Amino acid sequence: AAGTPAPLTRQLTSHLDNVVDNLAGLKYDGPKLEASAKDGTAEHIGHFKFLVGEATDIGGGSVNQDTYEVFRTGASKENLVLAVFDGHGRELGELAAIVARDKIRSLLEKDEIMNQVFDDPEGTLTDVFRHAHNEIKARFRQKYEEANFQVRETDEGYLIKRKTSADSWTCTHGGTTGTVVIIFGATNRMIVANVGDSTALFGG
Repeated sequence: AAGTPAPLTRQLTSHLDNVVDNLAGLKYDGPKLEASAKDGTAEHIGHFKFLVGEATDIGGGSVNQDTYEVFRTGASKENLVLAVFDGHGRELGELAAIVARDKIRSLLEKDEIMNQVFDDPEGTLTDVFRHAHNEIKARFRQKYEEANFQVRETDEGYLIKRKTSADSWTCTHGGTTGTVVIIFGATNRMIVANVGDSTALFGG
């Protein structure tokens, strides 16, 4: 069981005290995995045990731009997906992380996409990240236009904005990293994909 983590030098906005709230114990028994939690502690069931918690440091800003997602996919919910998104940028970092999280979940919840990930992880997850990137750009454009900015996309694919035609074009301020871990329960296979300066650490 996880106890209280060591104090950080900056504001800790969430901690592992309530890690049991997000426990998922997985049992491998043929193609199906089962979840179990009992009396606030994780059970050891079969070959698998997953303890899932989150901790995030707000850093030097006034808004925490980090987010994460944990969910199961597959006909029997036999697959587990964990993802972390580190938003950045003073204007739209939080929005970027939320949009990426929701778009990637909506794609990976589809059985046909997960089958493609299994067969071609690099190509499929590259496409998944590309869809998330395009969704972020669309939401950025919408957000700025609702605030009465002029917005256009450069030949290189970057969004730029200005308030009036007399103003200079400036870049948008927002983005996110993304790290996705997919565990295929029926085959004991794990796939990790990341974009930006974040990654996952696997230890045993």
